[in-house]
Amino acid sequence: MSATYYYILWSVYAAGLVVALYFLWQWTRWPRVWWLGSLVRLLALALLVTPAEQAAGSGLYAPAWIVMLFDELQRIGDGWFRAGINLMAATALALLVYFVHLIFSFFHRRRRLKKA
Repeated sequence: MSATYYYILWSVYAAGLVVALYFLWQWTRWPRVWWLGSLVRLLALALLVTPAEQAAGSGLYAPAWIVMLFDELQRIGDGWFRAGINLMAATALALLVYFVHLIFSFFHRRRRLKKA
């Protein structure tokens, strides 16, 4: 694959990702369960944005969920290990960000209710 096609494919994926995340944002704007919407958004972002090597030793990257899917469908390679580690790290980071967001949101909402 040439570098031009590689960057074009990443550009198309990024544009589709922006559209998908916009609809996900609209879908998870529940007024009563704000904490659940935040969790779904962060986990979806971690799943869709995390890159992994296309093949062992190659310098090209692809979304980790696609690497895992194609390696499993073709029953070749170690896609679960190669991309799975990246996905687990991204999920752990997303959960850490979510819990920090949850704590700050709790204190912010509590302070706002005291002022009212």
